[in-house]
Amino acid sequence: MNLTLVSLKRKISELVKRTFWDSQYKKCTKDLLRNDKANNKIEFKFLPENKILVLVPHADDELIGCYQLLSLYPGNIKLFYFGFTGTTKSIENKNKRLEEIKKLSEIMDIDIIVSECDHAGKLFSTIKAYCPEYIFVPSFIDWHNEHIDCNTILQEVLLNSKDKAKIVLYQISVPISDTHITHYIPMNYSEQNAKWELFKHIYYSQKHLPLYRFSLQERINGVLFHSYAAEVYMVLSLKKWDEYMRRRSQSINSGKLALLQNYINNLDKIREVSSEMYFSVFNQ
Repeated sequence: MNLTLVSLKRKISELVKRTFWDSQYKKCTKDLLRNDKANNKIEFKFLPENKILVLVPHADDELIGCYQLLSLYPGNIKLFYFGFTGTTKSIENKNKRLEEIKKLSEIMDIDIIVSECDHAGKLFSTIKAYCPEYIFVPSFIDWHNEHIDCNTILQEVLLNSKDKAKIVLYQISVPISDTHITHYIPMNYSEQNAKWELFKHIYYSQKHLPLYRFSLQERINGVLFHSYAAEVYMVLSLKKWDEYMRRRSQSINSGKLALLQNYINNLDKIREVSSEMYFSVFNQ
């Protein structure tokens, strides 16, 4: 009886959340339709010879932020997996997450490089050997320390580098500001559905994540480009990315980052706060 009651309460809570998110989705899309911000944004397309390195802090970040990229261009891509596990540091969890991302790499036929330790050294040797034209990394406008750590490690590796790779910020849970998106990859209904079905198939350890919330943020982005949904990116030169990384540490304090985490389940408010932070870093 108690288990039934707990299950019922959980279902009611989920229904309330979905109803709230649906109402916010309608508000966000209405606002975007009034202000067309799609100008000067480019649909990402790659040639067979273009080399792409995707930096992956946690197993699942690559699928959340870059599924369509992985799906369309598997032969162009190498995944670089840091093996971060957030607050759950157990060996069991670490091994489980590694097993999951390896399964993804097999299903999608994408090469994966696993960094066990000395991430900077491993990343340096990978970039030197592979010579990627594009390095995808989670956006540093984010509350999650381990997403920021990836940027910091990459910055250390590329310090005084003559590498000419473009740095591509990708979105995970914090939306990239509408006005700072430079590139996108559209998704139709079937493609987005396939993405989240694959997520549920592979990342069973992350079954608690609010996938519906993620999907609505993609659909809000899709409104910008007149598509059902979209994954979005901000492309920067190495020099500009390094400059903005340094500016970020001066412009965003821990209090502001806490706001991102506090509003993570508020589709409208997190877009507003994220936009303010992007402007504080990129528009000084």
